Amino acid sequence: MRVPSESRSAFDASSRNLRRDFAAALAAFREAVGEAHVYTKEEDVALYRDAYDVQWGLPGQRQVSAAVAPESLAQVQKVMVAANRYRIPIYPIATGMNLGYGGSAPIYPAASCST
Repeated sequence: MRVPSESRSAFDASSRNLRRDFAAALAAFREAVGEAHVYTKEEDVALYRDAYDVQWGLPGQRQVSAAVAPESLAQVQKVMVAANRYRIPIYPIATGMNLGYGGSAPIYPAASCST
């Protein structure tokens, strides 16, 4: 099946917009919590993989696109404002002992926000 060229260009434009918005959101997250608390490198976001995911290592495994680690309520609020502005889904996790609520892998592609 061929996709009409106008549909492809709309898809390409949408893709560019998503990448632009994600980059802008990351910049806003960095402004909110500092460069050291926004994780985008593969080795950093790999720490947010769910060790109990039944799809571990498979192509369908859920992973975060980035992780943000705010240290205060004010930082959490700034992260949430930026996420809302750029329509970035946030998957909150706690780094405490309450793993009974699920692991760190989001249900769909998202940025993880750990406290």
